Amino acid sequence: MRRARPRHPGEQPGGTDRHPGAAPLEVKIRCIDARMAGLTGLRADLEARVGTGCPRARRTGPADGAG
Repeated sequence: MRRARPRHPGEQPGGTDRHPGAAPLEVKIRCIDARMAGLTGLRADLEARVGTGCPRARRTGPADGAG
């Protein structure tokens, strides 16, 4: 037999009311979504560069930067 989950204070039967801690979680979710969007953009940029070679390899002169 499955046990019912405990209700949070102020929650109505059926779970239609939002938990008081939901707002901070929504902020965190928006932050994660923004980070994921940034990573998606970075991934697209890197994917576009695949096969174009290393920009440092095109540099002339010694690798230590002495000239």
